[in-house]
Amino acid sequence: MKMVLLRPIRLLPPLQRRAIVTELLMVALIAVALAQWVYLHRVGSPEAVERWLNALGYVPAHPRWWTWLSALLVHANALHLWANLIGLWLFARYAESLWGSGRWVLFAAITQGLALSVQSTVTRQRMPDALEAPIVGASVLVALAMGAVWVGFPDASLQVRLYRGWRWHPHEVNLPLRWLVVGWLLWQVVLTVRHLLGQPIEQALWGHWTGWGCGGLLAVAFGGHLRAKRVRFRQRARQAETAGRWDEAGQWWERLAQLPDDEQGTAWLMAASAFLQGGELTKTQKALQQALRSGVWSETALMPLRRFLASSRWKMLPPSLLLALAEQAERQRWDEEALALFEWLGERSDFDRAPYALLRLAELCWRQGEKERTLHALHRFWFRYADSAWRPLAEQLASQYRMTVSRSQTREH
Repeated sequence: MKMVLLRPIRLLPPLQRRAIVTELLMVALIAVALAQWVYLHRVGSPEAVERWLNALGYVPAHPRWWTWLSALLVHANALHLWANLIGLWLFARYAESLWGSGRWVLFAAITQGLALSVQSTVTRQRMPDALEAPIVGASVLVALAMGAVWVGFPDASLQVRLYRGWRWHPHEVNLPLRWLVVGWLLWQVVLTVRHLLGQPIEQALWGHWTGWGCGGLLAVAFGGHLRAKRVRFRQRARQAETAGRWDEAGQWWERLAQLPDDEQGTAWLMAASAFLQGGELTKTQKALQQALRSGVWSETALMPLRRFLASSRWKMLPPSLLLALAEQAERQRWDEEALALFEWLGERSDFDRAPYALLRLAELCWRQGEKERTLHALHRFWFRYADSAWRPLAEQLASQYRMTVSRSQTREH
């Protein structure tokens, strides 16, 4: 029989922000569990557990206002605590990343109160004998986070390292979080059927369903479905690129770029790059124009820009559009890409702004400390465009260059 060991490594995709509230909640759960253990160890009576749970848990027969909060901090046993800690670590951090810490606290408080009310109402109607049983645990928040992850993070997975055999050969696998949610949902369905058949259920079943429903609805209402769309469009675009269907890939990137996002410029550039690979110059031009209109680009736009410039077909696009692209790359401080564009545009004798491109090339080289390349660009300008309207700008740049060279020579002496 082979030995098998699983070790969690990380969550994918990585969290966009640190889930401070969830981490603090997990610390609070552990602290309360330790306090519970110390209390029970000192008292030592069998009734101590019941007294502790009745004091801090939510008792539907006679609820106290503060127990809606204290109930989620208290757990019946170590297994109950461990299961909820794992659930919070897997799902609640994604929910907080989706909504933000403030909304996560608000939604968790509202859902906790609503779930306790629903559970109390159902218990009063169907199992009045259980009204004295305290409701404890953070399961409602785990269910809330599961609903949010189901809607907003269809691509979320847990990367685990699997060790098999007596030599412990490691294998890394990704376990989709949706599989865990499906397993949990099936178990809730089984419990629901048992409950409807009149069998007693110890779990706060209807509180769990309330948390799950609230998580899904709030994720739809506050952008989770948009993130799911982005994931789906991105996956289909990459699948089309892998298969060499460049026009289809460009269309998927276009659909992604039309969703509200901070990375619209990246998506438009990806669309332009895909259309360029497929030889669709008109569509490439349109997508590139949209990318430039989108404003400031994030760092993720650098990769599609490099892929765009890796194809020689970009030289068939209008020079004015390429000049705008070069200026945008310079504003982003992507100097290598900007230099390549400026240098090529400066050689276009049929382009009326070629002198300007040469001067921008010289200025950028000068800022980078490339003296010889700066001098070469200025020489080309004076040789070709000495009588152009750009002469004053060239004289100013040449003057600055001479001053810099003179100062450096003075320091050397």
